[in-house]
Amino acid sequence: MRLPQTLLLLLLISALSRPAAPLPLLPRRSLLPFLLTSALPPQPFSSSGTPLLELTQTTAASRDTNISPLEYYDTLRELARVPPGSPPLSALDVGCGAGVSTELLSELSYSSVTALDWSRAAWDSYARPSPNVTFYEYDDERFFRNFPSSRFDLIVFNFAVNEAKALSAARDHLTPSGRLLAPVNLRADYWLSQQLRLYERSGALLYNASRVGAWDVLFQPDVTQDTCQGIWCKAFNGWERKP
Repeated sequence: MRLPQTLLLLLLISALSRPAAPLPLLPRRSLLPFLLTSALPPQPFSSSGTPLLELTQTTAASRDTNISPLEYYDTLRELARVPPGSPPLSALDVGCGAGVSTELLSELSYSSVTALDWSRAAWDSYARPSPNVTFYEYDDERFFRNFPSSRFDLIVFNFAVNEAKALSAARDHLTPSGRLLAPVNLRADYWLSQQLRLYERSGALLYNASRVGAWDVLFQPDVTQDTCQGIWCKAFNGWERKP
């Protein structure tokens, strides 16, 4: 049976006049963080340990943060400065602790910074990551075993090492024009007499100092060595050798 034309017309008018269902929209709160983060450039690396820097108060870096006296970072800033117009450079920050030295290297325009520490406790508490910084929970020996072909324009050790380790790292892991900065024992395995030294890849010595400002250079010992002495060593902090 066919419906009368008048009834069909009334049904059509009723359907057209009915409001359409609104399209589903994402909540405004979920869009705002996305819009803000996508519009802003990546934030530079920073460490909340940096405001804790002080001139010499103790003879070695903090046990908990590996933050050294301010005089050391002033010297690092001068020795690691990147000349204007340099190509992209890479740095390896060994024993980075809370990331204070990592922040300094990032500020100096090293385009890629690899930061190492066998414990990530201070890093997780103080560091704010950025795309140009990569952190490994490795000691230096574990890192070099796992990345034997790695090369850097600058290597910084933030703890004392024997000269044999410094020269080996310079020879095997610096670029041809690279530099290595490390506190070096004046006598192998004797951790109470050190110099801050800057080496070329060839082992040539470019800088050495037993005193930096008012600070007699004395860094914590290398935890990977069996001769390590004091609260920074495996008997007290639980360090273990890992593959």
